[in-house]
Amino acid sequence: MEWFVIVNPAAGKGKVKKLWPDIESYLKKQKICFTYEFTRGLNHARELACRAMAKKIKKIIVVGGDGTIFEVINGIDPGKVTLGIIPMGTGNDFARTAGIPQDWKKACRVLANGNEMPVDLGRINEYYFINLSGTGLDAMTVCDANRLKKYLGKISYVVGLLKQLICFKPIHIEVLGRDLCYSARAWMVSVANGKYYGNGMMVAPRALLDDGLLDIIIVEELPRLEFLKVFPQVYKGTHLDHPKVRFFRERELEIKTQRPLPVHCDGEILNLTSLKYSVVPGKLTIKVPGTAETLVLAG
Repeated sequence: MEWFVIVNPAAGKGKVKKLWPDIESYLKKQKICFTYEFTRGLNHARELACRAMAKKIKKIIVVGGDGTIFEVINGIDPGKVTLGIIPMGTGNDFARTAGIPQDWKKACRVLANGNEMPVDLGRINEYYFINLSGTGLDAMTVCDANRLKKYLGKISYVVGLLKQLICFKPIHIEVLGRDLCYSARAWMVSVANGKYYGNGMMVAPRALLDDGLLDIIIVEELPRLEFLKVFPQVYKGTHLDHPKVRFFRERELEIKTQRPLPVHCDGEILNLTSLKYSVVPGKLTIKVPGTAETLVLAG
């Protein structure tokens, strides 16, 4: 069966546009039959995915980053599609959790020889997300990072975070779930399906892609200097041991904040007035390396 490839030429600061002829040639060498189309701007990947569904295409490859994947999964019926990923964005954080190689040639070989694996999707209101969502300091940081990554690339998130640490003030939040009723002043709250965001920050080190649960991580109010001390621990996933970091697991939850704030989903910013989350177990099938299933299940 033929694949349809959605190519984001702007991904990786324009790297995809330069590399696509090589990627196209290599896919053909792997005996992968496909047609492709370039995205032309915001939400075009979603539109292309919708068209693919109308044509009853059941196999889609995304050449781009987490934001492109976000658009695609919101343009398809995820239960009817197998998704392949060639990670070419700035962060590629979902690919890290799934064990998909960052090297594009190795990722192409996964498409040809890898396994199929069902994974969960998160849902916030009417949107799916595959990796991670949240609000507070990190969403404001993503707003800045999205403006900066064209110029700064992989360090844009860190630069955005340092700026927001000066400007952002902790807010009162409520998190309500089936077994959870929590409120506090906090810097941020993250709802995770995958482990990483911000180009390798292991914000949700215990998250699994196939456990039917969302991991909730809340950083409660603490002094800015203390936050800066805790921050490096995120790269190793050891921040959950800090007394001001709370960790929960839920299948459904609602987040309320004292004032409207931007929300990030897979690196994209949404403006929502309510935040109602749920997990959709095993909703999407993805192509992974032969060893990735063990990696994901073991955490």
